[in-house]
Amino acid sequence: MVPFFSVVEQEFPVAIHAGCMFHFNQAIHRKITHLGLVNDYLRNETVRDQRRQLMALSLIPIDE
Repeated sequence: MVPFFSVVEQEFPVAIHAGCMFHFNQAIHRKITHLGLVNDYLRNETVRDQRRQLMALSLIPIDE
């Protein structure tokens, strides 16, 4: 797996790797659970959209 990250760093030298998207998304899910919003999440499309928007934040360049 280490060679993979070396190649990524070579091909995308200005990219900043600051964490794992899986764990970021898992943390969002845990926070929804911790706040007692699971039923709202399951029943309300707006809440699900907001979660997707939070998940997408990790894909936006820092300067935007």
